Amino acid sequence: MSDLEKVSQVKKVTYVWLFLMVATLIAAAIGSAGHSGVVGALVALGLLIAKGQLVVDHFMELRHVDWHWRLLLSAYSVVISGLVFTAYWMSVQS
Repeated sequence: MSDLEKVSQVKKVTYVWLFLMVATLIAAAIGSAGHSGVVGALVALGLLIAKGQLVVDHFMELRHVDWHWRLLLSAYSVVISGLVFTAYWMSVQS
């Protein structure tokens, strides 16, 4: 790998990291500001799924592996988010 490719890779990962930090701050701000409700929960969980996919792709470097490994780890964020939303929905309904 050439020096130019290394610099390009570092920049790319840095931008991903910055997005992860901003997304975390947005989710925290939603929770802290009291934006409760279905929309707030869905936005926070959507950010969680996006962040999970970025971690799988860039920091675990699973972009180029067999599809079943990537799908397994990508599905984890979706399943956990679904369970969290289900628990939230059940608490609102009762």
